[in-house]
Amino acid sequence: MKSKRSFFNGMIFRKNLEHLWPLWMIYTIVLLLMVPANILANLNFSYSGYTEAELQQLRLNNYVFSLFRGIGYEWKSLVTAVAATIIAMAVFRYLFQERSAQAYHAMPLSRRELFFSNYLAGLTMLLVPALLAFFGGVIVTVLSGITALEYLLAWLLIFSGECFFFYSMAVLICMFTGQLWVVPVFQLIFNVLFIGVRYLVTSLMGTIGYGLSQSYANRQNSIFSPLIFMINRIGLRYKENYDSWDMVNYEFEIVGFRYLGIYVVVALVMSALAYLLYLRRKIEMTGDVLSIWETRPLFRWGVAVCGAFLCGMCAFGLLSNWIRTPRAGFVVVLVAVVLGALFCFFAAQMLLEKRIAVFQKKRIGEGLICCFLCSIFVISIKCNAFGLETKIPDADEIVSARVSMFYQVDLETPEGIETIRRIHRSIIDSKDEFLAYQSDFALSDDVRWTEIDYVLKDGSRMVRSYGVPISAAYMENQDSVASVIYGLSMDPENYLRGNIGKDYDKIKIQSMSIDLYRSDLEETYIDLTDAQAQQIYNAYIKDIRQGHIVLWTNDEVWEKNYYMNSLMMEYTTDKGARDFTYTNLSLNSQCSYTIELLKRMGIINEEQRLITWPEYERISKEMQDE
Repeated sequence: MKSKRSFFNGMIFRKNLEHLWPLWMIYTIVLLLMVPANILANLNFSYSGYTEAELQQLRLNNYVFSLFRGIGYEWKSLVTAVAATIIAMAVFRYLFQERSAQAYHAMPLSRRELFFSNYLAGLTMLLVPALLAFFGGVIVTVLSGITALEYLLAWLLIFSGECFFFYSMAVLICMFTGQLWVVPVFQLIFNVLFIGVRYLVTSLMGTIGYGLSQSYANRQNSIFSPLIFMINRIGLRYKENYDSWDMVNYEFEIVGFRYLGIYVVVALVMSALAYLLYLRRKIEMTGDVLSIWETRPLFRWGVAVCGAFLCGMCAFGLLSNWIRTPRAGFVVVLVAVVLGALFCFFAAQMLLEKRIAVFQKKRIGEGLICCFLCSIFVISIKCNAFGLETKIPDADEIVSARVSMFYQVDLETPEGIETIRRIHRSIIDSKDEFLAYQSDFALSDDVRWTEIDYVLKDGSRMVRSYGVPISAAYMENQDSVASVIYGLSMDPENYLRGNIGKDYDKIKIQSMSIDLYRSDLEETYIDLTDAQAQQIYNAYIKDIRQGHIVLWTNDEVWEKNYYMNSLMMEYTTDKGARDFTYTNLSLNSQCSYTIELLKRMGIINEEQRLITWPEYERISKEMQDE
C-alpha cells in the first residue's frame, strides 16, 4: 500500500536524524569552535596604549579576521565538502547494499518520498548546525560590543551556499554509483577535474611543443573546479591603510556572491538530476561502480585519456636525462601515451565489470580507437596544428611584457612591448637552429633558458620558455636574440627596476648589512647604521646609472668580476608600512663608487675585504698548502 504523502515521509526524516546523531553532533561542535569560540578567543586580547576608537577598530579587525582568516577558515570549503559528502553517503547508505536497497524499496513508499525525505534530512543536518554557529556568533559578538553583524551574515550565506552545492553534488554521485567508496573519490575528482585535465594537457604540450613548457602559467583558479575556486575567490578581500607604525585600518569587502549564486543554481540543477536518476535507478546494479549504463563509456574514455597523458609526462620526466634531441623526446612521449591509453582503457573496463576477462572484440576495437585518437593529439602538438608555438599576442592586446634571461625585464611602453614581440618572433623563426644548438651536448653550457611573459588586457597571461644560445658568436652579433636581451638587461633603469623594484627611488631603508671575508677566509657580518645604509644605497644607484653592471654571460667573466659578498637590504616602499622587502645588492668589480665609499667608511680594509670566487679558491689552496 503506497503512502498518501507525495513528497515527504516524517518517519524516514526522523529516523535519519536519530540514527545519524553522532555525525551531526560532531559537525555542530566543529562549527561552534570555528565561529563563536573562535570569535571569543580573538576578542579576548588585552591592549594598552590605544585610544578607545583604536581599541574598537582593533577588535573589529580581530572579529572579521576570526571569521574569514581565523583557525580553520582556509579549510572552510574543504570542511563543507567533506561534511556534505559524508552526510550524503550516510542518508543514502541503503543504496549501496542490495539487501538494504530491496528492503527500502519494498516499503509502501514511493521513490519520490524516499528521495526527498532522505535528501531533506541530510540538508537539515548540514544547515541547522550552521545556523546554531551563526546565532552563537551573534551572541558572542553583541556581548563583546561589536555591532557589525553583516560579516556574520555573510559567513552564514557563504557557508550555507557551499554546503548546498557540495551536498547536491554528493547526492548526484550517489545516484549513479553502486559502490560507497566511489562517492568520495568522484567528489574529489569532479572538484579538481577541470584544472587537473588542463594541467595534464598543457604539461604534455610543454614536453614536446617548442616553448610551451611554461604555458600553464600557474592558472589554478577556475569556476569549473569548485573546491579550489571557492577557497580562493569567495570570501574576504581587504585593503590595508596604515595610520601609524603599529595601527592599521582595514577596508573590508566580501566578494564572490555572484559566483556563489551560480553554484547555488547549479546545485538546484544537480538536485533535480539526482531525483530523476533515482527514479530510474535499477536495484540490481547495486554494487557496480557505475549504476547508470550510459555513463560507462565516458568513464572508460576519461580514465584512458587522462592516464595516457599522465604516462606521457611521467615517461618524459623519468627519461629526460637520456633524451638528447626533441625528436627522441617526442618518440618517448608518443609511445608512452599509446601504451598508457591502452592500459588505462582496459583497467577502467575491468573496474566496471569487476573481472579481468574484458578483452572482447568490441572493446579491443574501442580501445584501439582511443589509442589512435590520443596519438593523433600528440602528433598534432608536434606539428603545431593548434598554432600555439607560433602564437604572439597582438600589441593592442598586451598590457605589459616581460623577458627573463639574466633577470626579469618588465616593459609597459608600446616601444618596449614591441621590442619583446620582435624578440619572441626571432626566437620562433630560429626554432631549428636553437634546438640543434641545445641538443649538442658540447654546446649546452652556452644555452640560457629565457622566459617571455605577456600580461593581456583580459586578465590572462601567456608564457613561453626557450633555450637561447649565448655563446661569444651570438653575443657579438648585435641582431641576435641573446645580444638584444643583453642590451635590455644592461639598461640601468631596467636593471634597477628588475633587481630592486619599480619604486627603487622611493624606498625607505629599514636595515642593511654586508658580509666580508678576513684574510683566513672567516666570514663576518657588519650591520650598517641608517646614515651609512642610505649613503651606500645612493652610491650603488649611481654605479648602476653609470652602467657599472656585470651580467652572467659566461662563467669566466662572472667569476672574475662578481664578488661573493652580499650587501643585504631590508626596505619598505610606503612610509610606516610593516611589510618589508628583502633584496641583495650584487656587487662587482666595476661598482667603483660603492667600493670607494665602503673604503672611506672603513668598512672594507686589509682585514675585511670583498672577494671573488677565484681569489677565494686561491687563498684556500694556499692555506691548504701551508
